[in-house]
This record gives sequence, C-alpha cells and structure tokens, in this order.
Amino acid sequence: MNRLTALQVPKGLILAVGGGIVLNYIINRLIPSYKMWLSLGKGGPPANIFGYLFAACVKPFSRETRSWKDIYDSPSSRKTAMPFETFSKLLDLDTRTGQRPVVPEWIPQRQIDQINTSYRAILTQYIYEQAANSNGLLEVKRSYGERHGPALFRTSQDTMNQIIKATKYEIWHVHDKDSSLHCVLSLKDAKMVVEQGWGERHGLSGVILPVTYTMLYSPRSDEELSVVKKIIDASVDFCLL
Repeated sequence: MNRLTALQVPKGLILAVGGGIVLNYIINRLIPSYKMWLSLGKGGPPANIFGYLFAACVKPFSRETRSWKDIYDSPSSRKTAMPFETFSKLLDLDTRTGQRPVVPEWIPQRQIDQINTSYRAILTQYIYEQAANSNGLLEVKRSYGERHGPALFRTSQDTMNQIIKATKYEIWHVHDKDSSLHCVLSLKDAKMVVEQGWGERHGLSGVILPVTYTMLYSPRSDEELSVVKKIIDASVDFCLL
C-alpha cells in the first residue's frame, strides 16, 4: 500500500460531511429566506418553492430603487419616454414625512413596515371608480404583473406611448398584503415621486420593466391617501397619452 492510498478519505465520510454542510445551509439560510419571501404575499411568481427559486434567480439582476440623480435624465430613459419625455403633473408634490418603509430586495416588491391595510379597500374601489368614469377609455382586468387581483388598464392600444405598451397597457394595481401599489408614471413624475419620498422604482425597472414603473408606499393617513390618489391620477393621465 503506497502513501497516497493510505491517506485516502473514505467516501462515506466525504458524503457525510458534504451532506452536513448542505443540511446546515438549508436549515440556517434557505428555510428562513423562503419563509421571509412567502411573508411578502402573493404577486408575480407563484407562492411556492418554484416561485421562490425564480425570484432568487432574478434577484441578482435587480437594481437599486431609491436614487433619482442621472436615472431619469439619462439619454436612454428620455428616448424610451419619447415623445412624452417632458410630460408632468406632479411638479408641486410635497415631501413625504418620516423615514421610508423597509422594502426587501425581492419580487414581489412589498414593504414590511409602516403598513395600514385599512386603505386597501378604498384604493381597490378607486380602480373601479376610475374605469366607470372614463367614458370607455379605461377598463378593469386581472393584473398582468401580479397574476391576480384587479388592475386598471388602458382600453385602446392605439398610442405612441412606449412605456404603457411595455406593461401590456396596465396602469396600476394595489397590493393586498400591505396596501402599497405599483403604477406607471411619466419620466418627470417618477423622478418627483422618488425624490419626494412617496415611492421607489421596482427592482427590475430599466431591466425588464419600464424605468418609470414605480412602487407607491402604503398611505398612513387620510392626508397621505389624498396624495397617493393625486399620483395615481397623474399616472392615468400619462398612460392615456
């Protein structure tokens, strides 16, 4: 027996050590991460292990979501927004008070604090009100992005607005879990919303979603609800161009 043979480690021991490492990773990292992801609620990927694995694979492609300098004024962003790159309805938007909520870097994009679900029904009803008062320009259908729940859509597909085309004409929807929402804004209004602290970009904005695809935080008061509705109205005005 040569020295190399004498130093060989039994295969059983290698498998046992390797299995222990994998089991330790599953218990201490994977399971807590999966539970946290499930706690974000439904939206986009299915709420099961396959949805989690998809979200984990997409996560490395996500971008930061809260800066505004150079993002909305870049040549590529302006080109995407043409011919409506100067459109704005929110130049007088006030600053949101307090800290931003915590939003994990996952899809679905949800906040995990500063939640007031009492406004969820009001916001959902607002979707139907906008459609009913639109003279047929808007309609309510199942959200294309969320794969469930109602969303407001532009009825006509005859438009030069490339941004709303990229979302299959879906304008906005509200999230059951936290009363936050996603909406499509103009370039200048998206910048104003992020700068003034009312929301942030989706992590995949500028990747597979328009750069102006924006999350609005859950309103914490009736006053904030009024501001959120003002932003939603600006979103609708832009998406009807």
